[in-house]
Amino acid sequence: HPIPVIGVGIVTNLPGTGAGVPPGNERALLENELRKLEVTNLTELFTSKTTSLVRVSATIPPGARKGDPIDLFVSVPDYCKTSSLRGGKLEVCWLYSFENAQNLSSDPNRPDRLLRGHGMVKGDGPVLAGLPLDMDDEQPSPRVGKVWGGGKVLLNDRPFVLEMNPPSVKVAVGIAERINSTFHGPGSTAAPIA
Repeated sequence: HPIPVIGVGIVTNLPGTGAGVPPGNERALLENELRKLEVTNLTELFTSKTTSLVRVSATIPPGARKGDPIDLFVSVPDYCKTSSLRGGKLEVCWLYSFENAQNLSSDPNRPDRLLRGHGMVKGDGPVLAGLPLDMDDEQPSPRVGKVWGGGKVLLNDRPFVLEMNPPSVKVAVGIAERINSTFHGPGSTAAPIA
């Protein structure tokens, strides 16, 4: 199955269209991440018109291998006054898996909240803002963008596994050859099915 991952990040190099990083839970998360990177000018970054807090999301596809690039989606939270991400650069950030606390315990009294898992993607790169994210977007927003191939998968390889019932070597080899020729063409980094 695909694995959705999310995180917070900061976009820099905005041409005066940013609103910095407003107070809140996401600011605290971002501050912790930037301190791990030993960033020292947090006050300046968080108040600049050339920066903006963003939410970052991605989906790790089945069959992904460690180091594979994936696209990142960035968006400005509603409470942030940034008007556009055009021309910006997403600085290094990490995207994490999340799980609902109630799914991890059979205790019905456990509070319903999200628990952060492991860092699964490291991302950065130039933001291409104002693109429609799906075919239904009639008015793409400059507060939403994409970083093409800006994420690097940190997980170990996630190979495809096919089980056949009843087992047939001849059919299995034929299926594996067809899948490999379709999805693993020249220059592919994905692991072939064995």
